[in-house]
Amino acid sequence: MSLAGRVGLTVPQIALRTHAAHQVFMIERFDRDGDPACPQRRLFASAHAVLQLEPSAVRGDPRRSYLHLAAAAWLSSAAQTVASQWEPLMREALAPLPGVHDEVVESVRWSFGLASEIESRPDDLAMAVEAAKQARMRRRSNRR
Repeated sequence: MSLAGRVGLTVPQIALRTHAAHQVFMIERFDRDGDPACPQRRLFASAHAVLQLEPSAVRGDPRRSYLHLAAAAWLSSAAQTVASQWEPLMREALAPLPGVHDEVVESVRWSFGLASEIESRPDDLAMAVEAAKQARMRRRSNRR
């Protein structure tokens, strides 16, 4: 836990205490918040879930690491930034080429749409491509 805290992950307070002849690992509840008499449950995802590990992933599996967890968090954040800001940035970059804006932006939007469809239908590429084409036609007809 202390290593996770050092790489920037939010972790609960921990302590190793001795009680009678036993050592006890104490950890602050991280899934509750607010008034201790009537706490609110906080939703969370385990590192196992975030890294999309199979149930069979065991200790020593190189994918079970804080480095992979930090990379997954960074990639998710970067992807959200790109998804929310790509169009204005691209239009700004294309400002010196006025006749090309809409065509290039539409091509990139098509690529993102296709990638999204493939992600949602990884086992059926033809269906994903068809769904992306239909979405593109709907956008074009809505602009008219």
